[in-house]
Amino acid sequence: MSSSLLNFALFQTIWFVAAFWQEQALLVLALLVSAIVLVAKQRLTELKVIVCCGVVGIIMDSLLTANQVLVFGSEQQSWHVPVWFMAIWFGFAGTLRHSLRSLTARPVLLTAVAAIFAPLNYLAGARLGALEFGLSTIEAALIISVSWLLVVPTMLIAIFSVHFENGLFLTNNGYEFALALFAATLALTFQGAGRFAIDNVIAKQLSSNSASKDSSAANSFA
Repeated sequence: MSSSLLNFALFQTIWFVAAFWQEQALLVLALLVSAIVLVAKQRLTELKVIVCCGVVGIIMDSLLTANQVLVFGSEQQSWHVPVWFMAIWFGFAGTLRHSLRSLTARPVLLTAVAAIFAPLNYLAGARLGALEFGLSTIEAALIISVSWLLVVPTMLIAIFSVHFENGLFLTNNGYEFALALFAATLALTFQGAGRFAIDNVIAKQLSSNSASKDSSAANSFA
């Protein structure tokens, strides 16, 4: 079995174990994530990537959880995702330099693919009863998609420290591209995405839904 195929199989196993058994399989999930590191040729580098990129994803989904976009039932914490869900993120981060390497080398394509297919993974988890959506399925899917559009470039930037020692230029596996992504992220942070951004449309829709609910509640007491 090739290393990329083994890496992909390990991640898929993490996903299914987490989705089906959740908190009951924490030890198994820890062993599977450890296996991704152990089978890598550059274990220390792999560990750095898994920690950096995994934490970025966990922060994103914790924000979605805190705002009730993602709901984990009785396991839900006030601000962060459950530990078993974190294992999925660490497993995914472990694919970026291996089974997803061809996509990682094409960051625009990786970001587009993630924005399209990531909501489907959340939907599959919801169908299995691992989580619920606090909004309608379409609204949650749109928010998740936009979140992944932001988090994937951030993950690539997180790999900056891993490639720093190779110098600037991309031809030497340096941090040139990560630096360009960082500059673009700063521009978005301070200037915003503009009036035609998707998040503006979502925000207006959520405000409209909230106003409708408030109006209905007021009418019921009238």
